[in-house]
Amino acid sequence: MVPLVTALASAVRVETVSRPPRRPGPLTGAVLLVALLAACWALVSPLGNVPDEPAHVLYAAAVVRGDVGHGPLGTTVDVPSGVVQSSQATCPAFRAGIPADCIADLTGGRQRVAVETSAARYPPLFYALVGWPTWFGFGETTWYVMRLLSVALGLGLLLAASRAWDPQPAVVAAGVLVAASPMAVYLLGSVNPNGAEITAGIATTLGFCGLWDRLRRGAVPLQAALVGVVVPGGYLALARPGTALLLVALSGVLLLAGLPPLRPLWQEHRRVAVAAGGGLGAALVVGVLTGRALARPPDPSVVLGSSLRGAVATVLEQADVRLFETVGFFGWRDHAPPLALRLAWLGMVLVLVLLALLVGSRRQQLALGLLALGGVVLAPFALVLTIFTDGTGYQGRYAMALTQALPVLAAWVVADRTVLTGATARRALSLVPVATVVLGLLMLLGSLLRYAVGLPLPLDPRTVLESVVWLPPAWPLALLLVAAAVAGHVLLARRLRAPA
Repeated sequence: MVPLVTALASAVRVETVSRPPRRPGPLTGAVLLVALLAACWALVSPLGNVPDEPAHVLYAAAVVRGDVGHGPLGTTVDVPSGVVQSSQATCPAFRAGIPADCIADLTGGRQRVAVETSAARYPPLFYALVGWPTWFGFGETTWYVMRLLSVALGLGLLLAASRAWDPQPAVVAAGVLVAASPMAVYLLGSVNPNGAEITAGIATTLGFCGLWDRLRRGAVPLQAALVGVVVPGGYLALARPGTALLLVALSGVLLLAGLPPLRPLWQEHRRVAVAAGGGLGAALVVGVLTGRALARPPDPSVVLGSSLRGAVATVLEQADVRLFETVGFFGWRDHAPPLALRLAWLGMVLVLVLLALLVGSRRQQLALGLLALGGVVLAPFALVLTIFTDGTGYQGRYAMALTQALPVLAAWVVADRTVLTGATARRALSLVPVATVVLGLLMLLGSLLRYAVGLPLPLDPRTVLESVVWLPPAWPLALLLVAAAVAGHVLLARRLRAPA
């Protein structure tokens, strides 16, 4: 008996040692780089100068104290007096010539006061996840921690979606980098539910496509389906009013693009179908009921009108502006990067989508077209039903859960229909990390200079440096993150270029 046990133990040890260490795949690397860039934006953007951020900070502090809004319109919350000062941090907003040195220090007490916030009666999930640091006081450090918690939330959603992939195709990693435009990571690095919502759209698409990839190869672990699809999809359903409708649209497109014949799928993967479908269905029900309950004013005498026709007409008239906004439109919409940078980023998206349309099946081509159309039409439809009375308040960032899903779906179609093993294809893929980090950091630098100096910038670089009056409080850490982002993108580019 002893020799037999010894022999078995030896065999186990040999098997364990002989397995090669599993390195993180290129998709995991791309996800980490997206979070790294978002963290850079979180530290560089002046507090309060991301769209509606002070309102979301107020609401986050209220939600963690059990207040989702009261009063006739449901927009009044009770928060500590120190948190109320967050609304005073927007002095540079819409004043491009005013640097961020006008922002006063955040100080204040813990006495609860009533204040109005435009974010009140939004679904509370995001606010509960990022608002808990306000229990320990409020100041600049608290606000930055809340921003980094938003980055951590986005990272968690993307990592959950990447669990659905094994192996991880290089082209899908490139698709994720293209999907995470500077505007997407800018919003993710803020106290604004838009950033996590956009990331959830990207992650849901990533999870579904990984599931289809596993189905094609006949290997679909139950855990991968639950974690990779239900976690990001469930969050998207609960992110903001109307995002449950966005999940329905996105799921429909992704089912059209990759769903295999139903009978074999049900026979072979019944548990997976029930778990994924049941999880997403439950999240949709909760999201719809929560959105309807919170969007309805407490006072029944208050009637919110809606005009779907006016909203869609307004959005379609400004479609070009909204398209550029998906790449970058920073601050309180008071400054944008140069047109050439935005065109370069949109060019990467266009090349990826055109390649997918060229090699994809008819169902995949139809899915890509519907997703592009849905980003223009469906998002305003969902928002008119829940928030706006017409299209005048609509911005391109509200549709980015759909528009930024497009490069990921296109990347999966390319990976599904072609084998990119040639040297030319690898070199093209390796350019994507280089382009994304260069364009992203140029836009980050442009936003920093707008707040450090003010616009228009002097033409002489020496004059620019002499005119700096504001730097981010955590600028040494931000500089380290920028260096890490550059190094990480270079390493990923080298890995994508190397033979598989």
